Amino acid sequence: MSTQSAQSILFTHTAPQQAFRLLELPADLAELLSSDNPPTYEHPEPMSYLLSYIILINPNHSLEIKSPTPSSQESNPTDPPTDTTREYINLCTPTQTYRIRQVQSSNSLHILRPSDDGIQRGNLAVVGGPTTTEDPVLADMNLSETMTTIAKCGSTLELHTPQEGFNIIPVLEGLLGRYDSLSDGNTEQGRLSESTDRRKIIEGVFADVPVSRMQCGRAWREVCAFVLPDTGRGWVPTAKVKIGVWKRAVEGSVLQGIDLGKQFLVRDVWRSVLDENGEGEWPRELFEAVVRRVCEAGDSDGGLLMEGEMKWASIDKEGCVRWVGETYLEAVAPTANAALGRSEFLNAWKDHLPEGWREEVALSKLTEDKHRFPDPTTICFVNDDDRQKLKKNLSTDASASTTAKKTRNWHELFKNQKRQKR
Repeated sequence: MSTQSAQSILFTHTAPQQAFRLLELPADLAELLSSDNPPTYEHPEPMSYLLSYIILINPNHSLEIKSPTPSSQESNPTDPPTDTTREYINLCTPTQTYRIRQVQSSNSLHILRPSDDGIQRGNLAVVGGPTTTEDPVLADMNLSETMTTIAKCGSTLELHTPQEGFNIIPVLEGLLGRYDSLSDGNTEQGRLSESTDRRKIIEGVFADVPVSRMQCGRAWREVCAFVLPDTGRGWVPTAKVKIGVWKRAVEGSVLQGIDLGKQFLVRDVWRSVLDENGEGEWPRELFEAVVRRVCEAGDSDGGLLMEGEMKWASIDKEGCVRWVGETYLEAVAPTANAALGRSEFLNAWKDHLPEGWREEVALSKLTEDKHRFPDPTTICFVNDDDRQKLKKNLSTDASASTTAKKTRNWHELFKNQKRQKR
């Protein structure tokens, strides 16, 4: 009963409440923000009509908040939303991307502020009591020991990575021109800018892709995207063009005695594909994009996209064999209606590889979700839309039980933290 005689602390409530939001941070992001050199706040003008974002910048780190606008193209209302049609917000570090989502909690959090002796009696009113400042209850209160609630958080902003990942290939391809022949890069219709700065063009594209810079670089490399400065824009070649460039590079290397299984000078292979007049069937930028796609890659390859011509290259044999098979399949059998005989496909696949690599060809080398067998004797490619639908179905089934068990009750979360500390 000793607490009844203890000195009380006045608890007040401000009106209106301040607009604070509770944000849960992953451990790696919390470490970045609490480091000795955290990002600083900067709010630039929007660089694109597709995105509105805030950038946090310092010399070593950068954070971006990216949110694409809803697609202007009409879609079937019965189709499930995709990364190109749904509205969402991503928080991007240089290497990671987190989806921001709002989750409800059964327990609200109140943000409290201790007194700074700035509260006046005329600003106080006792709930359920007289409103006059001459109220004896107010007269006896010690305003120097006051606790005030200034905000109420009934929901939480949570950062998470979707189990199915970020499907940004359609977003990136939608920002690039479709390259199907040499004339595509020479048409006046493709001239969107007078800029000849390759770096500026690529950075402009990356700014409109709602993932981290590293993930943008990987996607750029995966689709063999390239820039033609004269057109002021980026391009993505069709599967037919990509496999044609690769086939010509293999043939040229054989004629010039270049071993693609070892490190080689890219300019030597480029010269091997030129005709008698020193002209190529495709621009060199496209040729290098294909070579870069089959080369050994690391997490820092995004910087190579900003550099000039490639010098030395070393091909990832296993990855190259797989890519050639899948790209050829996409070019000749993009759907089940155009399915190709398996034996015919395997023979053609071998013909698109250096002689010493032919024995590496096997259906088991193909990525599992990029092909299917319409019948016992044929094979066809599985496009990106069908793959994403399959991934979403699998991830939904796998996470159903986990989601049901996850709690948003703060008293449970705090209880778990105490148990871990013990």
